[in-house]
Amino acid sequence: MLVRIEELEQQLSALRGRLAELEAQRDGDQPARPLPPAVPESKPRFDRAGMEPAEGARLVARHMLSTGTPAENVAAHLEETFDLTDAEVVVEQVAHYDSRPSEPNQEGR
Repeated sequence: MLVRIEELEQQLSALRGRLAELEAQRDGDQPARPLPPAVPESKPRFDRAGMEPAEGARLVARHMLSTGTPAENVAAHLEETFDLTDAEVVVEQVAHYDSRPSEPNQEGR
């Protein structure tokens, strides 16, 4: 998730710089320059360490839910980030699993 945030921050910085150039060009302060080639949108890879995307989605959902993010927002984030079609089901499963009472271990501690 941090990788995606860093990517977005870099894209935002580049866009701000380009906007400043375009505004300067519009105001006649600078000659026009060609647009850079479009950067293809890439989805983050969550399986780099052998983790399946669904496992990563569950971990992200669990974290977001534990910090108080509404389930609808979590599902929307999972759909966008992990390209899931059943994000609501994943969120429900995680919420249900986390709401179960914990069982004491066999040693009674």
